[in-house]
Amino acid sequence: MKLRHKIIGTAAVLPVMMTAPAMAEDTTPPIVVDPGPVQPPAPVDPPVDPVDPPVDPVDPPVDPVDPVDPPVEPVAPTEPAPVASTPAATVNPVVKRKRVGIRTSRGGVSMRTRGTRYTPMAAVYRLTQWARSGRSGYRNGCLRLVDDAYGISAGRTSTALRQWFRARSAGYGHKNRYAPIGAQLFWRTSNPAGHVATYIGRGLVVTNVGSGRVKIVSWRTLDRWGPYLGWAEPYYGRA
Repeated sequence: MKLRHKIIGTAAVLPVMMTAPAMAEDTTPPIVVDPGPVQPPAPVDPPVDPVDPPVDPVDPPVDPVDPVDPPVEPVAPTEPAPVASTPAATVNPVVKRKRVGIRTSRGGVSMRTRGTRYTPMAAVYRLTQWARSGRSGYRNGCLRLVDDAYGISAGRTSTALRQWFRARSAGYGHKNRYAPIGAQLFWRTSNPAGHVATYIGRGLVVTNVGSGRVKIVSWRTLDRWGPYLGWAEPYYGRA
């Protein structure tokens, strides 16, 4: 009887336990708290280039000031040391020509003479001294003046033009203005005799003026008297 009641009781309990609903999980929905309006994210600034270091302010330009020279102490003058000098050889420009046809040179230019007593340099020296002393007596005597300068005793011609053509025919005349010192320069003038002067260098000649006085003038001034013909080496030989 008791066993029966136990079996029945056990059988009654098992179905109840098997049919009892399982404990359900908590299905209560979670409580959501309204956070309010969503704020947009703050904008991100773009990367900024590094700033150049501050520049020192530029001072305004200042006018240059002339430097002041420091005072210079006066230096006592010193006497120059004596320099040994060699006595220069004295040269007499008035040198007589020993032979005829010897070439003379001045500034690299050779010049011949024929039938002259003095060298070209000696003749130039004589003419220069006559001009400085104011020698006169050569009115209408330009050819006689150059003849006397060279010490001509023979072989004179009558006019300057004859002297020019004779020198030209002998190969002593030159139609250019590259005359060496002592050369005889010729012009064709209104006078049928022409004109002649002696070149002394630096564009100067010694000639006679209208009054007959010996004078130093620029040879370009004589171009106003007539066309320039050329220059000749002193030639006093046969035509």
